[in-house]
Amino acid sequence: MLALHFRLITGSAEVSDRPMSSFARLGLIERELAGDDYPQIRDALANWWGGLGGDDGADHRMALVPRLFFDHFSNSSVLIGRHGEMVGFLVGFLSQTHRDTAYIHFVGVRPTE
Repeated sequence: MLALHFRLITGSAEVSDRPMSSFARLGLIERELAGDDYPQIRDALANWWGGLGGDDGADHRMALVPRLFFDHFSNSSVLIGRHGEMVGFLVGFLSQTHRDTAYIHFVGVRPTE
């Protein structure tokens, strides 16, 4: 599997064939997002923010992460899991204009982590 390594200071990314070993050391598994992940991400967007903004807030967060990201940018977005449960996700994509730049669109981390 290709691992996406982000350099947050510059906003650029590099693709490498070496795994993100720091995840494994923490007992975490990372993988690309898939279309089948959309329902559990929607649940996380509704629940992980502690009710922030009520139903309108949950709807707004869900609108920020449409299904098209799962269908068209899955190879640059990741789901982080532990013991079969999602504990985090990152939705982003590589720039088509600037090949060494990545855009991180949305990040979610389960509040108990």
